[in-house]
Amino acid sequence: MWKKIILEGSEARDKFLKGVEVVDRVIGNTLGPWGRNRILQTKYKAPFIINDGANIARRIVLDDPLEDLAAQTIIEVSLRTAEQAGDGTTASVVIASEIVRHCMKILKEGDKSFLEGGNQSNPMQMWRDILSERDKAVAILKSKSKELKDKDLDNIISTSLENLEYSKTLGELLRTIGTDGYISVEDNWATKYGITTEITTGMRFLGTYASPYLATSSNQKEAVWEDTHVIITNHKLETINVFKEMIEKEILPRGIRKLVIIGGYSEGAVGFSNNFVETIAKAMFNSAKGGDAMQILAIKAPSLTSTELEDVATFCGATFIDKNLGVELPVVKLQHLGLAKKISVTDSEVNIIGGKGKTEERIKVLKEQVELEKDQMFAEKLKRRIASLSSGVGIIRVGAQTESERSYLKYKLEDAVSAAKVAREEGYVKGGGLALKEVAEELGKDSILYSALMAPYERIKQNAGGNIVISKEVIDPTKVVRLSLENACSGSILITADCGIAEEKLSYQDYLEKALQKAWPRDNNDWRDDSNQDIGAGRLI
Repeated sequence: MWKKIILEGSEARDKFLKGVEVVDRVIGNTLGPWGRNRILQTKYKAPFIINDGANIARRIVLDDPLEDLAAQTIIEVSLRTAEQAGDGTTASVVIASEIVRHCMKILKEGDKSFLEGGNQSNPMQMWRDILSERDKAVAILKSKSKELKDKDLDNIISTSLENLEYSKTLGELLRTIGTDGYISVEDNWATKYGITTEITTGMRFLGTYASPYLATSSNQKEAVWEDTHVIITNHKLETINVFKEMIEKEILPRGIRKLVIIGGYSEGAVGFSNNFVETIAKAMFNSAKGGDAMQILAIKAPSLTSTELEDVATFCGATFIDKNLGVELPVVKLQHLGLAKKISVTDSEVNIIGGKGKTEERIKVLKEQVELEKDQMFAEKLKRRIASLSSGVGIIRVGAQTESERSYLKYKLEDAVSAAKVAREEGYVKGGGLALKEVAEELGKDSILYSALMAPYERIKQNAGGNIVISKEVIDPTKVVRLSLENACSGSILITADCGIAEEKLSYQDYLEKALQKAWPRDNNDWRDDSNQDIGAGRLI
């Protein structure tokens, strides 16, 4: 059973401030290279040891419901920054907390002044001032931004990753796959320590040949075809006769002897019948014996949706034969086929290298979809599709002695990848809180955001245990710093609330007392009344 809690005025603001202070301590003390880590419980796995602000924030729930209301408001700031930039989550919490702390202090002094006959501070006007100063701060920050060059990439990564050796490895990988490249950070269970990298050029997706008899290398169980034509369809293929006219009239006369057919799901099953597979397997066998038969490789790709199959078609320069659009197989002509320099197929994955299609327009469409996509999982999937169509996918495999250390390194690498990518968008500024410190000095001490803009630099110093000298090589992506500031100012709308309404779960004792009161209401002579001394055996009966 739950009960309502309503608290107003300075008492409510005190509760809000306590909630903000908890989030600020738990997350803010992880800021910078000297920040402390946090250990997080996970079910059925080793604990996470981490200093990523967003992942810590997701696990914070306070016992006091009113304190938790304020805490969740600040936590949203961190999660929003993670969603937009992938980094800067801790800085956004530090800035937001300092804004709330500073404004709450002014409001408290205003309340006291009002009781003594002075003027009470207006939180709504304060909020408008914050938004106004935010716009000025962002404009100054953008004016200090510099364009990212290849030589600066390692510095951006090392600021986030805090490991020079790994920074160089990651920097080389990012330079190789380019701006649109996608990087996947994975576990490496075979290596006890360190990171390894791999680059996949072209397209890679889950799939396999329709029959083991189609493999060209029995030892490796792999089919490798070079300079081949490609058909991509989601039709169910019952017989090779649907392509008979095209093969006889358009393909064979041109001396073409290789054709790859990539089929996706069709009515809940991969669209190759047993008869179809047997026919092409026999043709492969005859060709291997020296015959002049057409060689056809059928690839099952059940994991690909229709839109992903269309990506493959675009990459190869083919027309996607989509049954959902009413496109029938008999109409397929030579101009509907794509070309690929090399296609390799194993019993688990397909690689297509050197597709002859033009992908620029489709990449542009997918990028627009990423901007509109609110679900992080689907956005990452779109980014991977973009990378497959453009410059490939980079894979980083992380090894460590324990699972806790491995998870820590994975989160650091993911943050560094995000920082490097957003730095290409808006450039970079001085790191370690120095950029915001300079903005604060330009705005002046009279600015309502002065202490908040100074807060990241001061917290890094505090976490380091005193005075520090931040190297000029420490740089941060402008977009990360900007979003940290903007989201923090947005979350500081908390200062405009002076009343909290929440629900609190009753304790067992409170619940029992409430049940007794409802079942057996008290009266003036109730024996349960402590003031009533006239309790005899008759009354108890």
